[in-house]
Parts: sequence; C-alpha cells; structure tokens
Amino acid sequence: MKPKWLSEYIVYNDERLTKKIIYAEPDMLMFVLNLKPGQKLPRHGHENGTLAIQILAGNGTIKINDTPERLESGQLYYLAGTDMLEVPEVTENLSLLVTIAPNPSNPIFRQPR
Repeated sequence: MKPKWLSEYIVYNDERLTKKIIYAEPDMLMFVLNLKPGQKLPRHGHENGTLAIQILAGNGTIKINDTPERLESGQLYYLAGTDMLEVPEVTENLSLLVTIAPNPSNPIFRQPR
C-alpha cells in the first residue's frame, strides 16, 4: 500500500467546512474535517459507530453529549457509539483526523465536501 500524507487532506474553504476522505473501507472510515473560524459542525451521531478524533491543528470548542471542551492541537478524543458530537466554535483554522468504526451504512458519511 502506498503511504498517504495528511498535509494533502488539510484544505480549507472560506464558504464551508471541508471533509477529505482518506480511507473508506467496510470496517472503517477515516477523513480530515477542516473548519475555518466562524464555521461549525452541527450536533450529530454516527450510527453507534466508535469514533477516534485527533486534533491536527487549530483551536475551538467541541461538545460531546452537550459537555463543552476546548480543542487544542495534539489532543485525542474517543467517542462511544451513542455519543453526540458538535463543534460549535472555531477560533483558529481547525483540522480533525476522524476515524469511525465500522464505516456507517448511511452514504452521507462517505461523501467528501
């Protein structure tokens, strides 16, 4: 397998967040979410899939089950299948490496933005 470089998936857009898919396999979905200040990720779940989130760059606020936490580069988060996720505030260009297992059955999760 050829290596992939995270830098190729860190792409910001002034109009909306970007979602750059790295791997989309039946047992796992991996992508980078990129948000600029003022952009938000609405509250949502992941079909009972387990999530691992690594903050690659930037700052903001994450809410897991309505509990806010400050985001900083280098942090890791683990979300159980029933947890709800939201990014209500971005204060510095933010890039999140997200892994969901298994890959959700709803095709909306596999669509890049």
